[in-house]
Amino acid sequence: MSNPRTFSKQIVRTLSRTVDNAVLLTLLVILIVGTYALWDTWQVYAAADVSTYQQYKPEVDDTESFDELRAINPDVMGWITIYDTMIDYPMVKPTKDNDEYMSRNPKREFESSGSIFLDVKNASDFSDFNTIIFGHHMSERKMFGDIDLFLDQQFFNSHQYGNLFYSGQNHGLEIVAICEVAAGDATVYAPGVKEEAQRQAYIIYLQDRAKYWRDGTDVTTDDHIVILSTCSADITNGRFVLVGKILDHEVANPFPDEVKTTDARIDFVNRLQAYLGRPVWQWVLFMLLLIMLMYLLYRLSRANDKRRYEKKQKEKEAE
Repeated sequence: MSNPRTFSKQIVRTLSRTVDNAVLLTLLVILIVGTYALWDTWQVYAAADVSTYQQYKPEVDDTESFDELRAINPDVMGWITIYDTMIDYPMVKPTKDNDEYMSRNPKREFESSGSIFLDVKNASDFSDFNTIIFGHHMSERKMFGDIDLFLDQQFFNSHQYGNLFYSGQNHGLEIVAICEVAAGDATVYAPGVKEEAQRQAYIIYLQDRAKYWRDGTDVTTDDHIVILSTCSADITNGRFVLVGKILDHEVANPFPDEVKTTDARIDFVNRLQAYLGRPVWQWVLFMLLLIMLMYLLYRLSRANDKRRYEKKQKEKEAE
């Protein structure tokens, strides 16, 4: 029959090894999860970068590349550009509901950053009085993240135009106003207002809620306007709304030197490295070394506890 004291020590050693392994496994899981989170964020921002679809952007007298994108997904119906911002993306028109492209890119692939899309109730040729265009509010100037810029009055005053491409033609887009509204605002989010009196009331409603309204710019019931909508970080369940008026003629880009073709992954890594102060690989290596150091200190502490325990046991036996 085995010695009860020896058996007890074996149990203690087994439990000790089990705890050590559990701690090591936990630290490794933390490292893996942290690394995956970094990689996943990198992928999301890369997919949402303005450079991702630049190869498909329609050019003057050349829409072949754009037609290639439409061949991949017929729901693609246009392109929106706001000059001197990173808003420069293809637009899609859902066929089912407004959730269809919340997590799908213009190629209909699953993507957390989604697409820039028209309200499902709007006409894709912008023949409605008011057309609502949705886009995620993302940091790093992705998707509709640059709508924030228009909250600065100086930026709003100096940035008046953009471009809409649809039905095979370019149309100027004049930025009229920037508003903050509630997500459930049934008046603003009523696409395709029909009656003239309702159109006039719609215009007045936007004017009353505008943070800035461009001086000297009139919007009439005969115009066609677009509502660029994205989430607001300033108010709970709020939305930023950029109001634009579609022009019959194209407006040249007054900022011809703007650059929108940076590599998304390099851009994200550079920004992250600038924030951290070191290259990303060095931080991953540092995390790994830190975890190893923590584990070694833990094992050292356990060894010291074990020695103290054994010393006490010997002292008891000697008494």
